[in-house]
Amino acid sequence: MKKVRCDFSAHTSVVVAIPDDAELDDAIEIAENYLATNNVTPSWELDDEGVDEVDETEDAVNNLEDE
Repeated sequence: MKKVRCDFSAHTSVVVAIPDDAELDDAIEIAENYLATNNVTPSWELDDEGVDEVDETEDAVNNLEDE
């Protein structure tokens, strides 16, 4: 048995309105608060080159012996 790490990124777009003189950090904060409080489900995508073998000391989310 070998163990493999699969790296994913979550992709979600949020459109927020900010005043013309506001900083982009203000928009980021509004979007982060929206995501944290509205149970938004992101779309997951496997990263490029996102699969690597790991050693036996890494914990797996499944147990091959149980299957």
